[in-house]
Amino acid sequence: MTSQPRNNRQLSSDAELQLQRYKRGLVLDLFLRCGSFWNAVLGVRSRWNITAVRRLPPPLPEDGHLAPGIGPNPPPPKVKPKEAQEWTECFNRWIADLQRFIYRPLVPDRYHGLEWWSSWSNFLSACVLYDPPETDLLAFAAYDDPKPQTPHGHRWLQGTVDDQFPRMVAPPIKFIWHDDPFALQRAEKWYWAWIIAKVGEQYLEPLGLDTQTVIDEILANHPWIREGYEEMTKVEPHRYITVEEHTTEEDIRRAFRMLAATHESRPPANRPPRDELLAVQCAILYDRHNHTDSSDRRRRKWTHERLSKQFGLKSSRAAKEYVAAGREMLRNI
Repeated sequence: MTSQPRNNRQLSSDAELQLQRYKRGLVLDLFLRCGSFWNAVLGVRSRWNITAVRRLPPPLPEDGHLAPGIGPNPPPPKVKPKEAQEWTECFNRWIADLQRFIYRPLVPDRYHGLEWWSSWSNFLSACVLYDPPETDLLAFAAYDDPKPQTPHGHRWLQGTVDDQFPRMVAPPIKFIWHDDPFALQRAEKWYWAWIIAKVGEQYLEPLGLDTQTVIDEILANHPWIREGYEEMTKVEPHRYITVEEHTTEEDIRRAFRMLAATHESRPPANRPPRDELLAVQCAILYDRHNHTDSSDRRRRKWTHERLSKQFGLKSSRAAKEYVAAGREMLRNI
């Protein structure tokens, strides 16, 4: 998000901005110690007897995980089997609690799924283990933000072959692994039809049992099997825009308008509301950490102009408004 460097190959996405706003809202609740997120975090802290430390969480190694006092993840290769088993059990209980008490009830469905979970697990772990320092609220909210993806669906890593392609966080790209979307279904059906046929031929028919009769009896005695199958197959088709060699950008725009028209409602394209966590951060820096600038004793470190440049606000006047809004929020706690 804002912590990631931008260049001509790093593309922004609305999903990235929406996630940034949501995570900042959670950190605001954590810092102000109010709201459902704060209560959920407090509950997990109590279950694990955790006294949070006010600091930024430590940097994570590649594919690392944050958890309470159980060592690095995965355990070092020299760890004894018993210790490794204890580490795994502790980590699994930690993850289960994060999912049960915070992730499932509080994180919106659009952020559920394997592609999101690793980042969320580390961010939520950070919120339980640490309290955000008042001078680094935005950095705390950006902890383990999702990494950009390449057009091939890979997580982007600097210096790899994918470095030549544009990249984006949570791009609206889905992958179908076969030109014919029904090919895998036909293969699955063919596979299990032959398995069932051979089970009947080798094991049921020698006992005088007819395979189809056995299947019919099972479905009659356990109707939930058929009901579950029928429920799982009640799915609406997903529509995708394909980009091939001769697809033009205008084709994509027109196709987008076609598909957008099929949705009954879409979020209004209004200007986003003021970033409340940023407002609190501006007020704290301006009021609590505004010592004299060492390079110019006539100036304070955090002027409205400096705040506007630091946080990408439109003007000094906008920064002043953010400071005023942040003060009001801090006054109400």
